[in-house]
Amino acid sequence: MRKLWQTFFYCFFIVSAATATPSVASEELGKGVTSHLSLGMGWETLNYREHEPDTRLDSEADVSNWTIGFDALKRWEYIFCGIKGIIPVYQNDDQEDWSVSGIFAQQNALEYGWSRIDAYLGYPLNPLFNPHMGFRWSEANQDRTGFGLLGTPVEGSVTETITAWFFTLGATGNVLLNPQWRLSYSGSYFEPISSEVTNSGLPGWDVSGTDGYTFNFESQIEYIYTSRVSFAVMLYGGKIHWNGSDWTAYADKFAKWPENDTRYLGGMLNMKWSF
Repeated sequence: MRKLWQTFFYCFFIVSAATATPSVASEELGKGVTSHLSLGMGWETLNYREHEPDTRLDSEADVSNWTIGFDALKRWEYIFCGIKGIIPVYQNDDQEDWSVSGIFAQQNALEYGWSRIDAYLGYPLNPLFNPHMGFRWSEANQDRTGFGLLGTPVEGSVTETITAWFFTLGATGNVLLNPQWRLSYSGSYFEPISSEVTNSGLPGWDVSGTDGYTFNFESQIEYIYTSRVSFAVMLYGGKIHWNGSDWTAYADKFAKWPENDTRYLGGMLNMKWSF
């Protein structure tokens, strides 16, 4: 992981040195939406909770991952389009605790990686507010190992995968603080239009069409190094909610996907090329 960071900073300084020209706060920088390509590396934490009222089963875990991100946007006079995403590249595991009616029952290790890619179209209204709409592809993988039931080790591993498509509504804007610093922000709401959940521990079990929602907020402070190159520190956060499913038959048994929430918070260091 240290080599990844060294490579990132090394590339940044090479590009900066090759393009070093006086910083310019042109009209283009103040438009609010500009054509650009951005790449970054960061850190993300996920707080995951499940709640199952029928069996009074609850769980909670906090996990964290190293991530990479990208953002490409093309603007014309009356429209802009873009694609961006965040993908985990190194996942840390943490302890997940389970309780029944508030009494501790089980624990296990949990790795939770969440990948998402957004594609969108928008209208460049003004620097402060630029609405957009689009779609998101999302896949979350939860790997559970090291089970302990009432203190007794239990062999095995389970992988749960949640794949979904969302419809997106959002807006973005920025404020040019001075010729070298810019503050950007955005907010988005995601409504699922299709979803599927599978679990390696439940062969033949499959859940689809679950309702839920996601919202996300981002802000970043950007240093404009040249008229073409800048770098920024981005902070983001939000929530994923799934309503869960009804009891579903598989083989000669029944299982359900519990109601669950993921609250997330992340930070990323980005390098940006404007064109």
